This record gives sequence, structure tokens and C-alpha cells, in this order.
Amino acid sequence: MQGFLSQSRGRRFLKKFGMALLWAAVVGSALAPEVLLPGPGLHRLPYVPLERAERALYDWRLGERALQAERSAELVMVALDAETLAHARDSDAPELAAQPWPREVLGQLVRQLYLEGARAVLVDLPLQDLSPRAPLEDVARDDLRLFEHLQAAP
Repeated sequence: MQGFLSQSRGRRFLKKFGMALLWAAVVGSALAPEVLLPGPGLHRLPYVPLERAERALYDWRLGERALQAERSAELVMVALDAETLAHARDSDAPELAAQPWPREVLGQLVRQLYLEGARAVLVDLPLQDLSPRAPLEDVARDDLRLFEHLQAAP
């Protein structure tokens, strides 16, 4: 009789929780690689198409806003681009045809912009590279010259 009761309890348990245990095993097996394996994981897969669409829509929205925006006469951008470098090659200052520019030249540029009436100047250039004209022993002096020019500007 005892064997019958225990078998009956086991069957009742499986009947009651068997499907839940089966689903737990299936879901656990599916999620195990996500937890145990390195890499971006499965949780990123469904969002990739959404991110791509969001980026495309974001670019479109910014483009549309730019078409509607009015350019301020008070804001001027001074770009140091490939065209600037090409003009420098043809001018009397060929040392400016290569980047990075010496820090002293950047300081003189900022100071000149202030002298011509700029209220604020933003310099968005990487300064981690050494100046091309500055020998290794003069790196600190070149940085000091930039600092002096920036301090002299209002």
C-alpha cells in the first residue's frame, strides 16, 4: 500500500507541475548560452533592426531640422580641413600644410580670432600628437606657448 501511495504522490506531482518543469527546462536550456558564453549575447539580437531603423530616422530628422533652421550671423565656424591644408601648401607658409599644427600657431589663431571680435572660441582638435616642428626637448615649451596665447586672449 505504501508503494501505491508514493507512486500516486509522484504522479500527482508530475501531473500538477510536470508541464511547468518541462517549460523551465526548455527556457533554461535556451538561456544557458546567454549566461555561460561570452559575447554580445542573445538579448541584443531582436534590437538590431530597431537600432538600424532608429539611426536612419534620426539622420533623416536631423537633416529635416537643418533645412528648417536659420543660420545665425553671430556664429562663424573656422574649419581646418583638407581645403585649408591645400591652400597652405600653395601659400608662403608650407609648414601649415600638415597636421597637427604647432601649438604656438593654434594659440596665435585663437588670439587673432579674439582680436577680430570673437566672443568665444571653441578649439576641437586632438592635441595628443606632438607638434611637427617641436623637437622632443621643446614639447613643453610649445605647450607653454599655446597656454600663453590662450591666457592673453580675453
